[in-house]
Amino acid sequence: FWLKLLRPEARGLLQPIAMVDRTEARISQVVRASFAQFLGMFRKEGEIEPHYIPMARELMQANKHTLYVRLDDIKALDKDVVEFVPIELRDAIEQQYYKLLPHLCDAVGDFMQKQTVDRDLAEWSRKQPKFGLAFHGLTVAAGLRDLRTGDLGRLMAIHGTVTRTSDIRPELRVGVFECMDCNRRIGGIQQQFKLTEPVNCPNPLCRNTTKWLHRREEGECCDWQKLRVQEDASAIPAGSMPRSIDVIVRDEICEKCKPGDNVMVTGCMIVVPDVANLMNPGELKTSVVRKEINRGRREGLSEGITGLKELGMRSLSHKHAFLGCFVQKNEQNKDDKQEIFVNIRPEVEMDGKDFKLDRSEKDFLEELGRDPNVFDRVAAAVAPMVHGHLDVKKGLLLLLIGGMSKQTHESIKLRGDINMCVCGDPSTAKSQYLKWVSKFLPRGVLASGQAASAAGLTAAVMKDTDTGDAVIEPGALMLADNGICCIDEFEQMNSRDQVAIHEAMEQQTITLSKAGIQATLNARTSLLAAAAPRTGRYDVSRSLSHNVDISPPIMSRFDLFYVIIDRPDEESDDQLARHITALHTGKAAAQEAQGLSRKQLQQYIRMARDIFPSFTTEARDMVVKQYRSLRQAEGVEKFTSRVTVRQLESLVRLSEAVARVHLVHEVTPKHVLQAVQLMKASIRKVEATDKDLGEAEDAVGEAAVPDADAAATPVVPPAKKRVTVSMAEYEKVARMLAGHLRLEANRNVAVTYSDLVDWYLLQVEHKVTDENELWQETFRMKKILDRLIEVDKVIIVTQQAENKDDRVLAKHPNFKES
Repeated sequence: FWLKLLRPEARGLLQPIAMVDRTEARISQVVRASFAQFLGMFRKEGEIEPHYIPMARELMQANKHTLYVRLDDIKALDKDVVEFVPIELRDAIEQQYYKLLPHLCDAVGDFMQKQTVDRDLAEWSRKQPKFGLAFHGLTVAAGLRDLRTGDLGRLMAIHGTVTRTSDIRPELRVGVFECMDCNRRIGGIQQQFKLTEPVNCPNPLCRNTTKWLHRREEGECCDWQKLRVQEDASAIPAGSMPRSIDVIVRDEICEKCKPGDNVMVTGCMIVVPDVANLMNPGELKTSVVRKEINRGRREGLSEGITGLKELGMRSLSHKHAFLGCFVQKNEQNKDDKQEIFVNIRPEVEMDGKDFKLDRSEKDFLEELGRDPNVFDRVAAAVAPMVHGHLDVKKGLLLLLIGGMSKQTHESIKLRGDINMCVCGDPSTAKSQYLKWVSKFLPRGVLASGQAASAAGLTAAVMKDTDTGDAVIEPGALMLADNGICCIDEFEQMNSRDQVAIHEAMEQQTITLSKAGIQATLNARTSLLAAAAPRTGRYDVSRSLSHNVDISPPIMSRFDLFYVIIDRPDEESDDQLARHITALHTGKAAAQEAQGLSRKQLQQYIRMARDIFPSFTTEARDMVVKQYRSLRQAEGVEKFTSRVTVRQLESLVRLSEAVARVHLVHEVTPKHVLQAVQLMKASIRKVEATDKDLGEAEDAVGEAAVPDADAAATPVVPPAKKRVTVSMAEYEKVARMLAGHLRLEANRNVAVTYSDLVDWYLLQVEHKVTDENELWQETFRMKKILDRLIEVDKVIIVTQQAENKDDRVLAKHPNFKES
């Protein structure tokens, strides 16, 4: 009708524009009505009332205003019960999401106000100013490098890692102004990235265009937060830097994630102009104005302004941003797309209801917990691509399960997370352990000691590019909060950088005093480090401090410290070669299927972390006894580091973790002894000296009695000297004897001292060439066997006898042959 008021020539020019406006308005009304009808009609199978009515009641009870809708529910709607085609509505929302979003939000209010059965819901919805809408359930997520201008306004999902979150700030969405000439109020002014004033006063008698009074109390504001999302490491091409994008979230979507979370964000891509270029010079902060002046001087603009800038025109630059309506934790691993079935850290879940087990799964895990060899079975499922090293895998299992965090009456926090370091020769799978652990849980961060700095590991104070304020940039330890931080090449770190993590390893906090910021941040993380020897290979003749460049204070903060030495061994080398060959030929999957799967391991660890065991009186006495023994043995046995009170606390944490492995609610002396065994294996120095077995002539004097009928040439006994054996040979013989005793025990066959000696001599018969070597081998074997019985307790005597050779022997149940 308003076209009739114009002149005929102007009427023809504006006719197409009016038709477009009327078409868009008509489409918006149809979409609004169709979406409201969908919310009122959609039912899932077995539901009596519409699916979204109970969700609307939950909004009313919680006094919230954002309705969560699964996008695929629109397509699943029966088209015979509605007046529109559901698939067309879904496509329209997906293609024109940003343009239709205000009308879809109005449809949510229409849906609630039309409820005749629940009058309380309808009455409550009429009192609310506006409702929000969040779509979720998109199965395909785009990478940050795949975003293009053609995706503007489309409903889509992106995935990445949150590296920074801003404070929640108020955002003015609709402003109300008052004309300072005629005092007329003008409402409904949509804001465009800054305080946007009306163009002119609608009063025909007033010509005001510049003088406005902002009525702040009458405007419409909402919560606003900006996230910085960085693309995953697997999506970065070779030789490229990781890309990031700003994600804007509003209202109830704020504070849904924190730095370090791997998230999937649903929303649409938008174009945001550079706010500094859009503002007037008087609105800019002094620091921003100074920055603009310096940039102009560098560009050679100090001689004057020419061209369009002389008329007051300013260049306008844009940047991409993402407007998020739904944020959820990513269900896939951030590097290799392996699915994380269960989050083993219940502290970081958003709702605490993600961990559910059916009856069969729960029965299987409980039965596994009752197995006497549960520690070995579950540890064997840790890093299945690595062969052997069962003690190291047990340490990793305790690292994943952890002890219990406590707080004293004086509010002093005692950490329950376990720190572990693996040191060893090259090609001993140290880095493989770190990669596997970092991919096993959502908040696992992998860093390199050579490329890491103190600020990169803890936190840094940076300047915000938008506001110019000082903000905290989280480091690896903060990103791994309630997770595990893995640091490879730990010995390559600078000594100053190592000092920076002292507080994070023990107190699990990071204190900052920089740029006017005084803050104490949480770093509740376990630290898993891998270090290589200083000279390339581990020198067993020297102590650990001479092999690795790690300071004693940091060494004492590790609960477990393992040394892996690559020793040549025919049997283990053969097994390792077969395992690696199976990995390369694809046959290792069948072998891994025999043990626990990845999902079962995550479920078991999560179930174990839900148990909070307490120490019995006997267990407390055993802890005191073992700690006293370690302190007394420090002067006799050579350990990697001194035994201090930190080792006592480590013993408590390890004992709690062992009890959790067995799914029991009490820590018993048996659990303490297992923790002590792991602790001794990790802190004892790797001895390089040969084992002294005594003088050879003692054995020869008993065994080499000359025979009267012997040949004319007598057998010359070996010279009087001490017989020694290397540590590698000593351990090899111990494994052989223990393995034979285990097999005979399974057959219920008793093995005496002499039987075991004769069996071993038969195994090495092909290496003996004359009678002298046989005597030496017999003496050496008996000395090794005596030491295994009397000193190392690897073999025990189950039945005594008058004759030493008639004693019945058996393998100690705690000795592991691997």
